[in-house]
Amino acid sequence: MIPLNKIKRRKSFTLAELMVVIVIFAILSAIVIFTLNPMRLFDNVRDNRRITDITSLHKAIGFIESWSITDLNYGNPTTVYISIPSDFPDCSDILVDLPELTPGYSYACQTKANYRKTNGDGWIPIDFQVNQGNYYLSSLPVDPENNSDYFYAYFPGGSYELMAILRRERIDITISESERKDIFLVGSPNRKNHMPIDLSGPALLLPENLASLVAHWLFDGTGTDVPDHSGNGHRATLMRSAQREQLASGKYVAYFRTASDYDRIRAYYHDGSAWRQYYNMSGWDDLTIISWVKIDDSGCSFDQPIFGELNRYGAAGFINLHRVNNSTSLRLRYTRGAASTSNTATATGFFTNFDNEWIHVSITLDFVTTEYKTYRNGVLFSEHSLTTPVRPAHTYKCIGCEHSASSVRTLKNGYMGEFQLHNGIVSEEAILNHYNETKSYYGY
Repeated sequence: MIPLNKIKRRKSFTLAELMVVIVIFAILSAIVIFTLNPMRLFDNVRDNRRITDITSLHKAIGFIESWSITDLNYGNPTTVYISIPSDFPDCSDILVDLPELTPGYSYACQTKANYRKTNGDGWIPIDFQVNQGNYYLSSLPVDPENNSDYFYAYFPGGSYELMAILRRERIDITISESERKDIFLVGSPNRKNHMPIDLSGPALLLPENLASLVAHWLFDGTGTDVPDHSGNGHRATLMRSAQREQLASGKYVAYFRTASDYDRIRAYYHDGSAWRQYYNMSGWDDLTIISWVKIDDSGCSFDQPIFGELNRYGAAGFINLHRVNNSTSLRLRYTRGAASTSNTATATGFFTNFDNEWIHVSITLDFVTTEYKTYRNGVLFSEHSLTTPVRPAHTYKCIGCEHSASSVRTLKNGYMGEFQLHNGIVSEEAILNHYNETKSYYGY
């Protein structure tokens, strides 16, 4: 046996060994974080880049200002310069998808060949190469997504301001006069802090399952047409938006007044020359609808549609989601079998205690397994097995309306605050998360 006093005790790890342990721990932590919530991780990475980019631009402009250049061109004070490239200087090809501006302001874009240049021809009109070279900017940064929902903006009025739209709220920064924590705004000390872009509505909250999202309308802003916020390259601006009103929370909602043709909202998109049908559901295996609605059924003579089609009762397949006339039930009407005969699946009492109150409505429908679920305020309310549902035909779809045998019916004297359509099943967790993230806009 070896005497204890002869055993050599190791007093400490070497620096190299400690570094190996730290690296392994960091890798394992990153794997755990990514596995638990990859979308949040990606969002945070993009938002950190946005803050870094805008801060770098702010420093670069400040550096040039320190040269006391008497003829430094900041740009037109009534123009909002954005990082999205366009072949049109006034951004006219993407204008319908952009947030509204304060009256008197207009957007400006640069071509894809020039928009990252630092010589004054880029999306920011300042010449960063004046007098002493291009500082440290080899090219102008642009938003990591750089679309109509997430882009950088430059306001030259009152010296200048720079803005980025974040995916996630940040509690560690004070960012705008509207006190929204998803807008990063910086500028020169004498800036006017006027924010000519109308971002007074809610943040552009998207569900986790972005790959399935076909259309997403928030009804934010004033204007006549409603842009699609879904991303993924979709451009489904609604042709008719009903009347929009602003809630106490600042959220804009659509108000359907009567059953007239001009109060319905058709799912058309604008391709630059004409309004066209946007999507074909005839090949879908499943779908999800998520919406905020406020429906007062008293005195109404017909069902109150949330989603419908303009070929109802035709030979082709259709679906229609509505509140049942003079009832508290939510009903899905659908075509079954190979014929035009329709069936219904009714969630009895769905609107109980929600007369003329905001309610979060979600449904998932699987055409293969025939499973249909309804969710009320983010929680599973009922489950149904449908009778051989036929997929909806490639026909015009209608938000807040449907076409019956003789007329177009609309969500009469009702409100809609948001509408999402997914080509896929959104998880129960994602539906609940969306309810929790948006409920404050509706008084919850």
